[in-house]
Amino acid sequence: AGTRGGSRAPNIAAALLAVAALAGGCVPLSGDLGRPRPLLHASRLEGFAAPVTRVEQEREDRLVHFRRAAPPLPGRSASAAFNALRDHIETDRALLPPLRAALAGSADKQRIRAVALGVFPSVDTHARAESQARIVEDKVAAGEFCPLLRSRAQGHRAQLEALVVHAPEVEAIAAERSLVALESEIAQACVSAVEPGAVSPPMRIRK
Repeated sequence: AGTRGGSRAPNIAAALLAVAALAGGCVPLSGDLGRPRPLLHASRLEGFAAPVTRVEQEREDRLVHFRRAAPPLPGRSASAAFNALRDHIETDRALLPPLRAALAGSADKQRIRAVALGVFPSVDTHARAESQARIVEDKVAAGEFCPLLRSRAQGHRAQLEALVVHAPEVEAIAAERSLVALESEIAQACVSAVEPGAVSPPMRIRK
């Protein structure tokens, strides 16, 4: 076992270092407040267990928020509804940068996997299939990013416009400013894939 480990270590190190150099750096793999994130998911192929990396787990955890529908707004008053909407928008804004970082870090992992698949041709079939499945999974997650965010912003804007029509209150201004900021950040994040009309034009409530 020692000989095998000694002969493989340089190859592993070379593969990791080569991909790290191409990627131009790494993304921190910690969770909130710097705590390591637990690896909650693992897939199995005929007895082969493949835990995900921390950054892939974070990618999934962050995407879950945007896959879910936005919480309902309180109906006790228009002011409370506008304030709740603004809170929801600000939560999305706060989660956008770490999600982008997790997607970038996860993409780095896929480059490492792709290199490793070529460097270690003797890896068994199930392990290779699992690795390839992870690469495909990451591409799917990356493809979800912009559509999910655009849909989220459109949902917020629909709620804002309906609230203004039903019960205009001064709190609508702060909610609209937060939404415009979110729409701008989404446009910047998706600059290479923005489609005409993907994010509704801002509704200016007041100059």
